[in-house]
Amino acid sequence: MEIAWRSSIDKAPDVFIIKIIKDAATQSRMLRAGEIHIAQYVPIEDLELFERDPNYVVVRKPSFQNLLMLINTKKPPLNDTRVRRAIAHAIPYEDIVKLARGGLARVASGPIPYGLWGHFGNLTYTYDLELAKRLLAEAGYPDGIPRTLTLVYTAGDIYEARAAEIIKASLAKIGINVEIKPMSWEEQWALAQKGWETPEEVQDLFIFYWWPDVLSPVTYLYNMFHSKSKAFNLCYYENQTFDAIITEAYSLEGSNPAKALELYYKAQYIIYMDVPAIPLWDMIDIRIATARIKNLDEAINPCYPTVIFAQRLIIE
Repeated sequence: MEIAWRSSIDKAPDVFIIKIIKDAATQSRMLRAGEIHIAQYVPIEDLELFERDPNYVVVRKPSFQNLLMLINTKKPPLNDTRVRRAIAHAIPYEDIVKLARGGLARVASGPIPYGLWGHFGNLTYTYDLELAKRLLAEAGYPDGIPRTLTLVYTAGDIYEARAAEIIKASLAKIGINVEIKPMSWEEQWALAQKGWETPEEVQDLFIFYWWPDVLSPVTYLYNMFHSKSKAFNLCYYENQTFDAIITEAYSLEGSNPAKALELYYKAQYIIYMDVPAIPLWDMIDIRIATARIKNLDEAINPCYPTVIFAQRLIIE
């Protein structure tokens, strides 16, 4: 972000220019060069340097944005729940948070992020390679899967890239080979949209961010997993029982929130057992700004991970 300063009594910026810069290293360089004044996305290894430099301020805040890996449930052998469970138990979640995200996240527990109503803390898959191998053997693959799985992620996202490499290395330990394909978001999206019609021609695994449009579990559960949500249900998952449960839960949020919460847990447990997707981490948002910008922490809201509320900034 670039700011044009003003000298008004409220000290807020008069003009707030948003620049789309996909590469984290480029954002870091431009911030140091004074070409931008706030960066959303810098390499983890640069953070300590910015934090030690009095010319910059770094803000860390929990976010309702999370990262998941969606699984193509229509494409063999991933149409077998046992295979999907094997994959879920072969992912080293703590390593992914530590190595891919530099600790700036927390291991996910279900598709609803930590801190949001409807989140439960007992829906994390254990990392257990022996269990994963047993599940594959039960599914008829004692020596691993006989084809290579394709994993796509958004090119330029260093966190997704690192997570993809860790997942690939760990799945190889149970006999699952993975080909990683970085793609532009437009290419990734266009490919995935074909999955409802021709699931065998699209990706197997899709690394994907989600954040809320309304403060309700339904925005995660309906959009990513309801059978009528063809745009965002890129797992191609269909479960009429699940659909009915979240529809009822949403209708009860206002009149009977305790019952709604019970139903949302039931729905998430179905997802946990069926594994159409694997939640990886719940984000901790990072913003870095020049020290002249004050009140940055109040300009960040966990519901809006890509937004800076410029009217909350104070320029000195």
